[in-house]
Amino acid sequence: MAVVLLCSISGAPGTTTTALGLSLQWPRPVVLADCDRDAPQAITGGYLGGQGDGRGLTTLMQAARLHSSIRGGLLEHTQRLDLDGRRLFLPGFRHPSASAIFSSWAQVAEEFSDLHHRGMDVLVDAGRVGPAGLPTELVRRADQVLVVTRSTLRCLVALSAHLPTLLDQVESLSAACEVGLAVVGPGRPYSNAEVSAQFGVPVALSVDWAPDHAAVLSDAADPPRRFDTSAYLTSLVKAAHGLQRRLGTRLAHRDPVAPLAVHPLTTHGSTR
Repeated sequence: MAVVLLCSISGAPGTTTTALGLSLQWPRPVVLADCDRDAPQAITGGYLGGQGDGRGLTTLMQAARLHSSIRGGLLEHTQRLDLDGRRLFLPGFRHPSASAIFSSWAQVAEEFSDLHHRGMDVLVDAGRVGPAGLPTELVRRADQVLVVTRSTLRCLVALSAHLPTLLDQVESLSAACEVGLAVVGPGRPYSNAEVSAQFGVPVALSVDWAPDHAAVLSDAADPPRRFDTSAYLTSLVKAAHGLQRRLGTRLAHRDPVAPLAVHPLTTHGSTR
């Protein structure tokens, strides 16, 4: 079991697309949770082509208010990302104001952690870090925090200004998670080694720069030729398997659920 929290510092570095791409290639059953407090509905409006049945964080919030507990009920508010149901999606808030009155982050975070009893991992798209950091309980329950960034000077300058806030938050909570960087487009112009050395934070994964290919995930665009064997998709497969393997090794002493042998699916296995 692992809970991976993806977030961003600067605008639109590719956090949601990366989270979705990792989920579609994740080698275990996984839940992708849209916990972006700005309520962009990027996956519902993009990859899923606007298809949704109303379930998500909003209905989960309503259930928490009605019953005072959502214990064991999170999966009832998800929808499938693939035909087999091994990849599920928890849609985010439908209105930006909803996150301001949402007081059940602790319950949601506990549900994420408890999904290991079902042999599932959780990838959380947390959106931008913000001046106050990320929701405390999500950080407390995370096993890995990934800050998504491009390798451009503009993104890295923003990272230098705001990354200390997140690192201080993790340290102040004595959280067990590791903080790493997810670089979208390494070498444009700075390499992973240069980025890691600059910030003293490891690059946990990187994804190739391929806007036309990424648009298949972000905007449900038609796949370019040889998409399934492209360097972009290969980088997502490598990133997903490498991260899950490292997390599995690190958490093996406290996670009794053995990894499942699930073959990675391409985006053509989705339900959109």
